[in-house]
Amino acid sequence: MLNNNVSKSNISYWGSKELGNKYKASEVKKVKNNLSPDKRNIKAKQTYHQNAQSKTQNDKRKCKENVEVRELIKKGVLVSIDKGLLFGFIGLIVFGVLFVFDASAVVSSRAPYYNQFAVLFRHLLFLGIGSFLTLLISRFRSEVLSKFSLLLLGLSLLGLFLTLVPSIGVVVNGARRWISIGGFTIQFSEIVKPILILYLAFWLPKVEKEIKNNDFIEYTKSFLLKKFLPFCILITITLVPIVFQKDLGSIIVIGFIALVLFVFSANSKLNFFSSFLILTLGAISVVAMISFESYRVGRFEVYTEVLTTGRLSKELALSSGYQIQQVLIAIGSGGISGLGLGESKQKYAYLVDQTSYTDTIFAVIAEELGFVGSLALVLFILFIVLKGINFSNEHKLLQHRLLVIGIISWFGFQSFINIAANVSLIPFKGLTLPFISYGGSSLLALMIGLGILFSQKYE
Repeated sequence: MLNNNVSKSNISYWGSKELGNKYKASEVKKVKNNLSPDKRNIKAKQTYHQNAQSKTQNDKRKCKENVEVRELIKKGVLVSIDKGLLFGFIGLIVFGVLFVFDASAVVSSRAPYYNQFAVLFRHLLFLGIGSFLTLLISRFRSEVLSKFSLLLLGLSLLGLFLTLVPSIGVVVNGARRWISIGGFTIQFSEIVKPILILYLAFWLPKVEKEIKNNDFIEYTKSFLLKKFLPFCILITITLVPIVFQKDLGSIIVIGFIALVLFVFSANSKLNFFSSFLILTLGAISVVAMISFESYRVGRFEVYTEVLTTGRLSKELALSSGYQIQQVLIAIGSGGISGLGLGESKQKYAYLVDQTSYTDTIFAVIAEELGFVGSLALVLFILFIVLKGINFSNEHKLLQHRLLVIGIISWFGFQSFINIAANVSLIPFKGLTLPFISYGGSSLLALMIGLGILFSQKYE
């Protein structure tokens, strides 16, 4: 047996082929292990110190990050997620899944689906993709997201213009608003909403800082050239393709969101005057778009008759007023407490063009849950809007406040338009009820908006 006093220089010799013929490989290994116990101890100590040093560096880095986070919290750059706001949106999404199935089961059991779960499965698919996007986007600070906003806005505008190309755009009910991708249709007028909010929320404060404020004339000139005109050009470029898509609802919603962001971007008289000018021009444009389309004029006539007389003439009820007539029948049938969950009669194809689970889903809710359930839903939406306003006030930086205001105003205003149109407070317009109606592009856009909303949080 070899002893431990063998010199280090003989290792290579003993490990050679000649020595290997005399001793087994296990013996050579044992010799090597027994040669330098001190060296092994030194190596172990070095490893221990390296691990300790690495742990100390990681602790210092984490401590530094925590200090930086606390400083950002004090400055209002980072705020905690409002749990009431978060669970409010989750509750709305769950409620939407329930009523999408309730309102679509009868229609989807017929052609072309022949499966009562078909619409629900598609809704859950879009919800799953949207939830992934929400979690992914919320992992990044909004400052990081803003670096890609111009590129994303450009791609969205490209999608809007490509929709108008006959060989690319898909026509549904006489309107060319969708692009077919992999068996699914994407509506870019929905996708552009959260991206436009992200871009404007960071661009407007940046431009406001660049405006010269030496005297009134210089300030006015700088304001017009750097903010007002570029803003109007950007919104015009965004809305022009949607005008040709005949999507008045999206035009009104996008215009409203952009105007809200413009109003809150500065606290000057010139900014408020410019906002009023934009509002006036927008209202004139909407009136012109209504007057140039006969079906929109018909809807306005229906609205005025319901508003003035409380009912529709037989002629209108069988023509341009048929849809709102069926919606009002559904709402009126619900009474105070409703017919009961799943007991709607109007969802049996009386609500035309399969709108029972899209634009007129509120009518099904009112029919089954009654006035009490409808009022509870409206109050719940109002609660989310108020929580959102409170959430925006927690932010100290203007771009963060604008980001939250933009998302919340989009959610609140579109909810108002949908419900008001269903109860005939305004002329009927097809818009989804956010997070409740079925609608792939609409749901994806809203989930992206949620990700942006919670992108400046801390854990």
